[in-house]
Amino acid sequence: MSSDSAQAPETPSPDWDPFKQNFTLLLPDGTPFNVTIPAVDAFAYYDVRICASFGSQLGASLTLFVVLAIITKSEKRRSPLFIINMLSLVFNILRCLLQILYFTGPWSEVYTFFSGDYSRIPASSYANSIAAEIVALLLLLAVEFSLVMQTYVVCATMRDIYRYMIAFGSAAIALMAIGFRFGLMVMDIRSILTASYPSWRWLASGSNIMTTISICFFCAVFVTKLGHAMLQRRKLGLKQFGPMQVVFIMGCQTLIVPAIFSILAYFVDFPGMASLTLTLVAMLVPLSSMWASASTAERSQSSGSQGYHRKLFSSYASGSVKSGGVSESTNMTHTRISHSTAAGPSSPGPNNEKSNPPPISEMDVLVDRTVSIRSDRE
Repeated sequence: MSSDSAQAPETPSPDWDPFKQNFTLLLPDGTPFNVTIPAVDAFAYYDVRICASFGSQLGASLTLFVVLAIITKSEKRRSPLFIINMLSLVFNILRCLLQILYFTGPWSEVYTFFSGDYSRIPASSYANSIAAEIVALLLLLAVEFSLVMQTYVVCATMRDIYRYMIAFGSAAIALMAIGFRFGLMVMDIRSILTASYPSWRWLASGSNIMTTISICFFCAVFVTKLGHAMLQRRKLGLKQFGPMQVVFIMGCQTLIVPAIFSILAYFVDFPGMASLTLTLVAMLVPLSSMWASASTAERSQSSGSQGYHRKLFSSYASGSVKSGGVSESTNMTHTRISHSTAAGPSSPGPNNEKSNPPPISEMDVLVDRTVSIRSDRE
C-alpha cells in the first residue's frame, strides 16, 4: 500500500473527508489500483446483510421441517403433497446454506473481489456455486409442482372445459417460469466457470417476474375456487370456521405476501429480497396443510365429545328417575331399540304387568326428533 495515499494532506481542504479516503493495492503483475474506504464498507455491509437474510430463511425452513416431521401422522407422510412440500423445504435449506458459503468463502474476499484475481479460489468453491444454481432450479420445480397439484385437486369438480383450460394455463405458466430459471442457471454456471461477471441481468429479472406471476396465478385460482365453495356453504347455513377457511386464508397469504417481496426487490435496496419469494411459498404451503389438519382434528374431537354427550342423554332419557317423590318416565318417539322389549315403563306387558326397561348397556337407542316427558306422582 502506498504511504503517500495513507497520509493526510499538509493543508487539508474544507471538503476533505477522512472517511472517504482511498488506498492503493497491487495486482499480481505489480500494477497499482485504488480502492476507497466507502467501497470496502459497502462490500462488507452487503455480505453481512445478505448472510443475515439467508440465515433467517435457513433457520425458519429448518425449524418448520423439524416440526412437520414430528407432528405429522405416519399415514399422511406417504402422501405426494407432503413429500413435495418436505422436498421444497430441503431444497430451500440447501440453497440458503450454499449461498451463505458463497458470501463467506473465497469468492467474497476483499482482494479477490476488488482485484478480480480468482486464481486462488479452490475447486470446492466452484462446486458450491454450481450446486447453488442447480438447487435453486430444483426448489422452483418442487414449488411449481406442489402448486399444480393443489390447483388440480381444487378444480377436480369443475366442468371439463374449465378444468382443461386451467390445466393448460397452469402448465404453460409453470413451464415458462421453469424455462426462465433454467436459462438463468445455464448462464450463471457459465459465468462461474469462466470467473466473469454476468451481463444478463434482464434474464434474472425475467425469471423473478415469471416466478411471481406463476405463484400469483396458482394462488388466485386456488383462492377463487375455495371462495366460491365457501359462499355456497354459507348459503346452505354452514358458517362454522373449518379447514376450508384455513386453506383460504393461507392461500390469500401465499398470493399476496410473496408478490409484495418480489415487487419490493425493485424498489428497496436490501440484499436477498427477491430470494424471499420462494422461501415464503415453500413455507406457507406446508403451514396451511398443518393448520388445516389441526382444525380438522379439533373438529373431530369436538364432534366426538358431542356424540358422547348425546349418547349419555339418550341413555338417561330412556330410563326412569325417582327424585323427591316424583317418578319421571320418558317415552322416546322415533327410536330404535335393538332388543324386542314389549313396552316402556308405562305400557302393560302381556300379563297386564308393568315390564321393567332393559339395562342401559343392553339398549341401542337412536334419538331422532322429539322427546315427550310424562310425570306421575305417587
